[in-house]
Amino acid sequence: MTPARLGDIAAAGLWPALDQFGRLAWEWAVIEEHLSRAAATSAAVALFRFEDLFSRHSGALDPFLRFVCDQPSGDLPFLQDPDQAVRTVRNASASTDKALAWSRFSPAQAAQIAQFCAPGMNRHGYGGEPGWTALVASGQGPI
Repeated sequence: MTPARLGDIAAAGLWPALDQFGRLAWEWAVIEEHLSRAAATSAAVALFRFEDLFSRHSGALDPFLRFVCDQPSGDLPFLQDPDQAVRTVRNASASTDKALAWSRFSPAQAAQIAQFCAPGMNRHGYGGEPGWTALVASGQGPI
């Protein structure tokens, strides 16, 4: 998948100068845009933020479980006891002693993400964090 193949003229012009980080930022933006469009037009697609699924206060777990467990052959067991899905932590990366990964990005990396990913980030409630906006502002601006 490249900008030239998808008709993204602006990104195609930048492509030769982008490093792997910038190319992955562009790819994430393309995938997010397609998924968001599909979720807006099809009941067969739903988007959930990872951190919302594991926050007891977000209210996202029940709709997520209903989406993935509602089967033509009958509901799967998690619907009877949704809390069983979060009783055991299986993802050690959620520990709170680690710094946010984006806080370790360089200003140039933040600029690449901001250029390609800002619309998708905003759709999902990201990008307005004071630390993030300061990091983006510290860069040289658009790529």
